[in-house]
Amino acid sequence: MYETWFTNHTGNARLDNLEDIRNTFLQGGWYRANLIPNKLTLLSFNSLQMNSENEQNKILEENAELDWLEAQLTNADFGEKFILQMHIYDTTSFWKNKAYANWI
Repeated sequence: MYETWFTNHTGNARLDNLEDIRNTFLQGGWYRANLIPNKLTLLSFNSLQMNSENEQNKILEENAELDWLEAQLTNADFGEKFILQMHIYDTTSFWKNKAYANWI
């Protein structure tokens, strides 16, 4: 899927962090795309693995992805804006129990 989205779509070639995107995308399906470096960033969060209905729910992957997300937000430049993209919106029990406890 990485090849389809980031190699075959020529518009993505202008992203300044393709190697970082590749590494995290292949690790668990999440990535950061610097749309306007240090000003506007897309964080694509693979929330499918956190769905309580997902029988292949993996705690280590969840924690790795949450650690990654926390690092992105914590290390952001002052005034940097984020667009958070995910599959499952925030009404699932995962978000209420884990993510909200840290960031809201």
